[in-house]
Amino acid sequence: MTTDTASAARQANVTPRTIRTWARMSAVAAVKAHGRWVIDTDSLRHRISLGRRTVAAQLAAFTDAKSAQAKAEELIELGALIPLDAWRYLAVSSSGRDGYVVDTLAGTCTCKGYVYTGRCFHTVAAVMLESRTTAQLALAA
Repeated sequence: MTTDTASAARQANVTPRTIRTWARMSAVAAVKAHGRWVIDTDSLRHRISLGRRTVAAQLAAFTDAKSAQAKAEELIELGALIPLDAWRYLAVSSSGRDGYVVDTLAGTCTCKGYVYTGRCFHTVAAVMLESRTTAQLALAA
């Protein structure tokens, strides 16, 4: 089953522009037909159920949010996050020997910190990068 961007936006409680951005970034399954996005409703429901990961929500999991944010910004500055696709990143360890997969759509990471505590700096940094990318795409649209 499919829907248009206006209807999808109402269902997700976001703007049609956000739906188009999600479609371009493959955050929802969609195809362009006759110049308009056609959104897969199952994919949209899945995206809505996961909720939109925000930097604030990621930082709220830490007791010292300022330190967590600083560490995440450091990871970005060092280029320690490499985009794999629209919502997955490869996070490279400080030694450069290990790599972890961060999934911003699911809000997960394969690093030991996330496995044991359910939070890590990689997820914060990846969500920061995703937020910046989404903002840049929205400005370009």
